[in-house]
Amino acid sequence: MTDISAAAIGRLAWDVSVPLDSIKVKVEKGWITLTGEVDWHYQKDSAEQDVRRLLGVIDVSNQITIKRRVDVSNISDDIMHDHARASSFVVLRPEDYHGQRAGGECRALRNGSLAARQAGCRGNGMGRTGGHRCAE
Repeated sequence: MTDISAAAIGRLAWDVSVPLDSIKVKVEKGWITLTGEVDWHYQKDSAEQDVRRLLGVIDVSNQITIKRRVDVSNISDDIMHDHARASSFVVLRPEDYHGQRAGGECRALRNGSLAARQAGCRGNGMGRTGGHRCAE
């Protein structure tokens, strides 16, 4: 262990904002590489600042990663939003076309307004149907 690596490990051990045993230090010709995983950005930044100021350090490569955190407060809202959006569509299957040949699936809005607008858009320019104006 070099003097720089011992100093870096000691410095990180004294910093209460950096979780103990979460960061590894590698020193090569005055260049320090930090690796590991922490919970917050301030812990990553603090670890880098701790070792950057040490005597003999040329530069620091901070490869510490931040643990992914799931925001459970919004999960229910996201599920409800996605469910509401998905329920506004009907999936049409090939057998729904009464003998006409169709492949795959097609999604259409439940209320039919999209189909009404598309049906009115024929030829070049604008068409009108059911009070909806549309352009091709």
